Amino acid sequence: MTNDEIQATQSTLHEIQHKDQQATRIILTKVLGKRLCQTAFKGASSLNPMQSRVFEVAYRTADNLLICAPTGAGKTNVAMLAVLAHFRDKGLIVDSGGTSSDGNGNGGVEVDPYAAYAHIRRDDDPTLNYRTDPAPPTTQAPPQNQNDIDNSQFSGGKKVIYVAPMKALAQEVVEKFSSKLSPLKLIVREYTGDMQLTKAETESADVLVTTPEKWDVVTRKGSSGLGSDCGLLIIDEVHLLADGRGAVIESVVARLHRLVE
Repeated sequence: MTNDEIQATQSTLHEIQHKDQQATRIILTKVLGKRLCQTAFKGASSLNPMQSRVFEVAYRTADNLLICAPTGAGKTNVAMLAVLAHFRDKGLIVDSGGTSSDGNGNGGVEVDPYAAYAHIRRDDDPTLNYRTDPAPPTTQAPPQNQNDIDNSQFSGGKKVIYVAPMKALAQEVVEKFSSKLSPLKLIVREYTGDMQLTKAETESADVLVTTPEKWDVVTRKGSSGLGSDCGLLIIDEVHLLADGRGAVIESVVARLHRLVE
């Protein structure tokens, strides 16, 4: 094969690959409401192929995800999809829906994210609807040992905990996430050894960006409450499990599993 033929073949393969990538890109306005597109994904019109491939799981399920992709591949935007889905499911933000993949969008009208479950009846009284007629609050005795973690009523907290490998990266994440989430009235705060927060500040934060060591210390005692407040855990640079600090990361994940189970 001559050099001209090799170059022509490479050019053809590149063109095919480019068209394939174009075809697998999800247009943001078709899957997200206008408000989310203008805030969380400002300046972007579509997801890249990697983000598009994991979109259904990241945004429409609560399944665990392990994203393995090169630096600059857009893993942070995948995390943002999971964050938006979490706050949508917790009722803290409303996604107007955009245009769905089958072309039937919500026309930009804000909808109740729990409307699909309106038919479900309460177990204690089938004549009542669980969403419009919530069950009365119940009281429960505290754990016998204040250091014990009471997970009998654990159903996932509202906070997002983002574990960054270093304090410097934690600061970058806070800046990036704040710029995207503050227009949605969501509060992002750094919680590291360099940034001490009051109890009121930690409670009011929707997203806490921390380090493995800080989160390990904070959640060691169940009485702190922050462990049970965590509804979504994001670990950046999880490959550090093979590093000297891997034991700390494993510890915080195991502790969260103990709460969930």
